[in-house]
Amino acid sequence: MSSLLIGAFQVDVLNAVKQLGENAYGMRIRDQISEEFERDVHMPQIYAALSRLVKLGLLTSDLDEKQSAGQRGRTRRVYKLSADGLQVLSDGVRDSRGARKQELFIYGKQNEATSA
Repeated sequence: MSSLLIGAFQVDVLNAVKQLGENAYGMRIRDQISEEFERDVHMPQIYAALSRLVKLGLLTSDLDEKQSAGQRGRTRRVYKLSADGLQVLSDGVRDSRGARKQELFIYGKQNEATSA
């Protein structure tokens, strides 16, 4: 089995999803990371990380049929940590600022998502 590489920003996204709980959708995730680390984060960065984390099986996503996205009236996509995502965070990645010093490896996953 090959190992996958997860960067610090993706760990930040996982932590934001965990902190936001049922309100973990794109804009809120961006706001959470921007506020916590006092840095500009652009939506394409967020959606690229979310897409990769879903492909890796660390997040799941569903459409929130109950709540529209405000003025646009579009249905929001809500993200949740999967069991593997929780495992990654519980394996010592509690402070994502500390994780910036090194890359994180997840073992036992297929390497398909890194080529996307």
